[in-house]
Amino acid sequence: QCCDEGKSYLTTVPDSPATKAYIDIINRIEKYCDDFTSSQNSDTGEKTNE
Repeated sequence: QCCDEGKSYLTTVPDSPATKAYIDIINRIEKYCDDFTSSQNSDTGEKTNE
């Protein structure tokens, strides 16, 4: 129901198993993207703005 009211489920019930699962998925996607970008940059010799 919180989403029906325009509230974020992730911040409304941060301790729920569903929220923890979503955050885990988000973290895995971010890590994959970071690793992929790093490997692409090392293959091309490009530098990142980190």
